[in-house]
Amino acid sequence: VAIQLSGSADRHKMPSQGQTSRVMTVREKALTARSQKKAYDGTKGARIAKEADAQCNLFEFINLVVRIGFWRANPEWGSKYNKRELTPVPDATQVLLEQCILPNAKRDNSHEFKKVLQQDPAVTGVLSEYRERLQGWLRPILKRTRRIDNPNPKMTYAMWCALMDGPDNDHKDAARTGRGVQAPCPKMVGEWFLAQESQITGDERTSPKNQMTFKASLSLAQSRWNFLRSQNIEDIKGEDVDAELSEAATLDFSELQECICRCAVNMY
Repeated sequence: VAIQLSGSADRHKMPSQGQTSRVMTVREKALTARSQKKAYDGTKGARIAKEADAQCNLFEFINLVVRIGFWRANPEWGSKYNKRELTPVPDATQVLLEQCILPNAKRDNSHEFKKVLQQDPAVTGVLSEYRERLQGWLRPILKRTRRIDNPNPKMTYAMWCALMDGPDNDHKDAARTGRGVQAPCPKMVGEWFLAQESQITGDERTSPKNQMTFKASLSLAQSRWNFLRSQNIEDIKGEDVDAELSEAATLDFSELQECICRCAVNMY
């Protein structure tokens, strides 16, 4: 490199070893900086592409389902230790859809649920039996939110979520001291387990093999979704609405009954 830089006439005037090392070091630094810049640009482009492509369209999602189904049915495919028979791609995808995806898929059954709620004699009987008690429970809750511009308040989305999430600190202090306004209802979001027990020693009904355990669970996401599904489709709008006055953001008494029934189905 030094000969080429100096030319043939200056061959005998080559720099010493230290200067040669310095020239090579400069060149190496330039090459290293160039390679680092390329690597940085490559990672930057990959990062930008990753941020831009953070979702799947339809054919990408179908491709994803097919791949998951195949690897789920053939976890050791391609390995030399694989002794199992290969499950074809169509069969593997069908098994994944029928056993995992479709049974657990969330479906909008609002129309069927409303139909059962109106026509089933047992359900209508329970709602009629508890109608007055439910109105007596709801009346003081809505009375505290009454204002001049909203003389007849209804159950709002935020109010329903607060009721399901349990009493706040003020209500907890009131329940502990016995003073102040008590909480309208206990915490309804969570998981509860009830196991069958017996005072008889050696009771076979409570043995680990025969013991019955009951579970009740409700999440805040289910409570919110049930609130939205209990609204009439005519009240739902796309534009911004008032959270307290609009029909699209509140529930009347019949819609509140449906919301409670939906939460009961999810819970038990």
